Amino acid sequence: MNPLERLVKALSRLPGLGQKSATRLALYLVKDSNGLARDLAESLIAVKEGIHLCGLCQNLTESEVCDLCRD
Repeated sequence: MNPLERLVKALSRLPGLGQKSATRLALYLVKDSNGLARDLAESLIAVKEGIHLCGLCQNLTESEVCDLCRD
């Protein structure tokens, strides 16, 4: 599977995105010269590594316990 097909397949797994929309987005990212693809990739990695669920209430947080539960 080539990189473009892999990207389309990954994007089409997102809710609300079918094959056609995923293909449009993938082609836009390939053609974009403003660094959007790199920014998007870095943002996704940062969120996956830095955000998780609060141990008490299941809100999204960067720490073990969210600000609301800590208060």
